[in-house]
Amino acid sequence: MKTAAVIFATITAFAAFGDGSAVHVPKGWADVSEFAPPPGRRHVSAVAVPPSMRSLSSRDNFVEVFSDETDLDDGMGFRGPVFKAAVDAVERISAASGLEMPRGAAGLVIHVGNGTNEDTSVVCRVERNSSRRVVTRLYLPSPAFSDLDLFGRQIAAAYLRAWASRKAEAAAGAAAAPYKEPPEWVAHGLSRAANELFALFDRLDAVAFWQGGEMPFFKDLPAKLDPATERGSSLCGFMVKWMVAHNLKQTAEKGGAAKKPKAGPDTVFTRMMDRLAKDEEWSSSAMIELLTGETDPHRQDDAFDVHMWKLMHAVLVPGQSTPEDVKTFASRLLLYPPFFDISFRDGTKACPFRLAIRNASDPVVRISALIKQRALELTVIGRGEKLVKAAESHVRFLRALARGEGKEALTEKLDEAEALLGAAYAEAVERFGT
Repeated sequence: MKTAAVIFATITAFAAFGDGSAVHVPKGWADVSEFAPPPGRRHVSAVAVPPSMRSLSSRDNFVEVFSDETDLDDGMGFRGPVFKAAVDAVERISAASGLEMPRGAAGLVIHVGNGTNEDTSVVCRVERNSSRRVVTRLYLPSPAFSDLDLFGRQIAAAYLRAWASRKAEAAAGAAAAPYKEPPEWVAHGLSRAANELFALFDRLDAVAFWQGGEMPFFKDLPAKLDPATERGSSLCGFMVKWMVAHNLKQTAEKGGAAKKPKAGPDTVFTRMMDRLAKDEEWSSSAMIELLTGETDPHRQDDAFDVHMWKLMHAVLVPGQSTPEDVKTFASRLLLYPPFFDISFRDGTKACPFRLAIRNASDPVVRISALIKQRALELTVIGRGEKLVKAAESHVRFLRALARGEGKEALTEKLDEAEALLGAAYAEAVERFGT
């Protein structure tokens, strides 16, 4: 018999342990072990259900949970935690995607088994019900051990599938209208984009890949969106987050009036989902054109670089510094001549701060130090306190360099600034990882 401790643990998260050993699966089910993290938020709430009932439904009826469990003292078993996790996930997905689901019919039916053999599998079957409406059925053989990542991705896939099929039915005015399903990476990415913490880390990873020169040519990026790899998983979340955040502004047609604004959110993601509802395949080229506004691959890559450059300078975590923030600041610690047609006294066009101490008598170095101060102050606006202090210390060094202070005083000030920058990076790594 399950203990209260086990049930409490399952309410907070479904443990992803076990050897995946086989259990009985209802006839007609197919194992689809390929979906990931818990997603998004939508305004639905649970119906008050008598403890004796073994099924739960959301108020809009989209989510239904059934259970094989024998009644426990509280009459709920695992169907309560599973139901709450599913409804919360659907809520977040709806809010993150901008896709509002028509109410009134089940689109996600979850069957909770009573297995206790640590089976982590999530089994899926897609079918049409008696009304010819698409329904995704999930089966959790051992709910205490079900893989939460797979469960979350399945929910995201079920939501997108239901939305596309119902949009197609509404447009056709008939049941069982044809539609296309999104690629696997889209459901995976949406489940990550709908989770604020995953979305943050996915953007940080993308910036780190781009800064390190590890991003492919932009038109080739869709081929790298593989949920099965750590890097591919992060890129899936990054791309979906970009699509749902990228609003497409209506522009005036040539020689005519402005187009009528689209009802509801008009983002790259909603446009791509509209294609699926029209029974058109997901097109990576169309996605890239919508994101960049360009058709030429080289211009698309340039637009992608501009987007990444802006993201690199954005304050992703107000009041805190990420390792990428510190690295970006450190990359600014060079002096450049104030004009393109002049050089420093030694003939170079760039001068590290440590070398600037040796060349402190060069008037071009001193003028460059004066100009650099404001740029460093602007770089750390909105960042963490330690990085701001490191920037202030570097500005004091530059001010002393511009005033012509001696090499000993300049060395002392730069040593202090570098020590503060090292402390800021150590704090960022401790908080966010490398």
